[in-house]
Amino acid sequence: PDLKEKWRIVGVNNPTDVKVAPNGHVWVAESNNNQVVERDTTGRILTRRNALQQPLNIDFTPDGGMLVVCRNNVVQWDKDGKQVWAHARPY
Repeated sequence: PDLKEKWRIVGVNNPTDVKVAPNGHVWVAESNNNQVVERDTTGRILTRRNALQQPLNIDFTPDGGMLVVCRNNVVQWDKDGKQVWAHARPY
């Protein structure tokens, strides 16, 4: 690898995880904004998933979906962006 910068995304709020999807888009967990955001490599927002409690980690599932681990809950979406599972930590 040449270690040269390929792209840069600015303007995110407390990013805690970043994953590059198979399509080349970048998913960023923004903890302070309580959301995960899909961006292209210029930083343009393509998709936003809210209603999370401080997302910490993003993982892609084998079927093309996504699992997001948050401070107090875990949420899973299918490849079409439909929420299919969630678990909240009991208080």
